[in-house]
Amino acid sequence: SPLLPPEQRAAPPPVAQRIIRVDEATGTESLYGFSSAVCAVMDEKDDVSTEDLDRYDLFGDEDVSVRALMYDELLPFATGSEFTYRHSWTEGDLVVWDNLRTIHTATPFDERYDREMWRTTVAHETGGEAYLGASIG
Repeated sequence: SPLLPPEQRAAPPPVAQRIIRVDEATGTESLYGFSSAVCAVMDEKDDVSTEDLDRYDLFGDEDVSVRALMYDELLPFATGSEFTYRHSWTEGDLVVWDNLRTIHTATPFDERYDREMWRTTVAHETGGEAYLGASIG
């Protein structure tokens, strides 16, 4: 049985997110949701059962749809060489990226050198937020 009573569990309720997001200003499409918080990939007309929510929420399970669609199909495509940028650092470099529309990861680096990272959050005209990550080499 759930650890929390139904009224506490319902606040806040689970939130469905679209896998493909469209930037209203540019019409640019981007993938969203490559994180451990994704528990199922489903048609937007479908509901998740209470039993499945319990499984995802209480035991950390994920539906087979997550691996099948997101990690076996979308992630290899999205991280293909035509979509990948790898920076070769020189002193004084500044790299900025949009955290909402970029799949990014840290890579090993020579720890004899300092690496500094900053994060800035700016309000978006449509009321959302844009998260910018920056790294100074």
